[in-house]
Amino acid sequence: MSAEKCRTAGLRFTRKTVTEAFQMHGEKYSEQRDWNVDYHVELLTRAKKGWAQEQCNDDFRHVYLELRNHWQVFRPMKHPPSAERVWGLLGHINRECQAIKLSSMKEVPSHEMQEALTTTGKLKATAEGPSLMAASKFLHFWNPRLFVIVDRKVMSEYVLQHAWIKNSITALCGRLFEPDFDHYVDFLRWCSALIREFPFILEAYRAYIERNVRNRHSRAVAHECEAAAIERFLLGAVELPPG
Repeated sequence: MSAEKCRTAGLRFTRKTVTEAFQMHGEKYSEQRDWNVDYHVELLTRAKKGWAQEQCNDDFRHVYLELRNHWQVFRPMKHPPSAERVWGLLGHINRECQAIKLSSMKEVPSHEMQEALTTTGKLKATAEGPSLMAASKFLHFWNPRLFVIVDRKVMSEYVLQHAWIKNSITALCGRLFEPDFDHYVDFLRWCSALIREFPFILEAYRAYIERNVRNRHSRAVAHECEAAAIERFLLGAVELPPG
C-alpha cells in the first residue's frame, strides 16, 4: 500500500514502516522486563480483572505492587500512597473515561481527560509539579485503550524529544509541545490522530501481540489496548533509519 499522508499530524507512514517499527520494538525491548510485551500484557489482564470488581482487591494490589516496587513509580517518596488510597483516587474519575479509546477520543471533551489527569496528579508531586510518570502509568492500567505511559527516561527524555514527533504535535495542537504534565492531553490528541489516520498501526500491533503473548485470553485483552499499541509503535519507530 502506498504511503498515506496524515491530515492532522503531518506525517507519512506505510504498512511496511509500521511493521518494521514493531519488529524493532521486539528486538530492542523483549529482554527488558519493564518493556517486555508478555509481562506488560499480564499486568493489563490483572488490572482489567481488578477494575471489574467493586472494591480494592488482590488483582489490583498485584498491579499496584508491581508499579510501586518494580517500576518504582513512587521513588523517592518515603510514604507512598497505599493501594487502597490509589484505588479510591482512581475511583473518583468519571467512569465514562474508562470506556474511551484513542480512536474515539475526538468525540470526547478534553476537559474530561484533563480532570482524570489532574486527579491522578495528586498521587505524586515533584519539584516541577505533579508527576506525569506516576499519573500516566496508573491511568494506563486504569484504561489502556486511551492513556499512553510517559515515563521520564525513555518516553519523555528520548522518544518524545525527536523533532518529527515534537513538531507534529505542535502543528496539530497549535502550541509548542513539551513532554510534560501540562501537555499530556495534547500528546493523547496526537496519538488519537495517528490511530484514526493510520488504522494499520492497530493491525500491526495485534499481529505483534499474536506472535509474542503466550496466553490466549491475555492476547484478547491486549488487542483492545490502543494506548499500548501507540507506545510500542513509537518506541520502535524512533529506532528506524530516517526516510
